[in-house]
Amino acid sequence: MSEVDRHSLTDREDPAAGPTWVIGLVGVLLLVVAILVVAAVMYRSLALEFEQKVSAQAPEELEALRREQTARLTDPPRWEIRPDSGEGGRSLVIPIEQAMEAFVEETAGAAEEGES
Repeated sequence: MSEVDRHSLTDREDPAAGPTWVIGLVGVLLLVVAILVVAAVMYRSLALEFEQKVSAQAPEELEALRREQTARLTDPPRWEIRPDSGEGGRSLVIPIEQAMEAFVEETAGAAEEGES
């Protein structure tokens, strides 16, 4: 027998260490970058969803309160019974626009009387 080793067709040489390390490190870096990009996209979409569902819409109680206050400001004049007010507990409730006009007229009349 001869001293020559016979190789089969499936035998291959081991890869060099340098290129293997470079390919491994590049693969790890690409994996980390991909994970960070996916995480950033996910957190951004969660923030947008939170803003659309929670921040952009007012709670139902707040909307009901606003409707009630707007109605009270624009309703026609009416008498209300209030136990904390004088004169038998009745008070005249008028819209805010009429109240401001009455106040301006009252203060203008008082200013004219004060000047004379």
